[in-house]
Amino acid sequence: MKNFRKIVIVNIAVILLIIMMIAQNVLAEQLPAERLRPRLVDEADLLTNEQERILLERLDLISENYQTDVVIVTNHSLDGKTSTEFADDFFDYNGYGFHSTRDGILFLLSMEYRDWAISTCGSGIQTLYIWVEC
Repeated sequence: MKNFRKIVIVNIAVILLIIMMIAQNVLAEQLPAERLRPRLVDEADLLTNEQERILLERLDLISENYQTDVVIVTNHSLDGKTSTEFADDFFDYNGYGFHSTRDGILFLLSMEYRDWAISTCGSGIQTLYIWVEC
């Protein structure tokens, strides 16, 4: 009886491990490997074209220097999500982030509820902390 119980427990553990590996692979396939959008996405149209051009140049320069994507997004709707959920998803599903650790920072300003959020990934949180300290 003890042997049977051990066999069942081992089988369940193996099945759970396989399920977790499959789920991780599916998630990894959904996340793009490369950046799909620019580092400035002004969907709320808050900036002039000239302001967008200047800000995008600065975001690109900062991102390359720190090897951390620095992204700004403005929008009108959070699509039923919290501002943090939207910011996290926007960062992940648009391929932002440097290196395999996807280092980056995204600042979201949503006009729907006049809400904002900051999403960080990889070393982005440390980079943000360094900027705040300066």
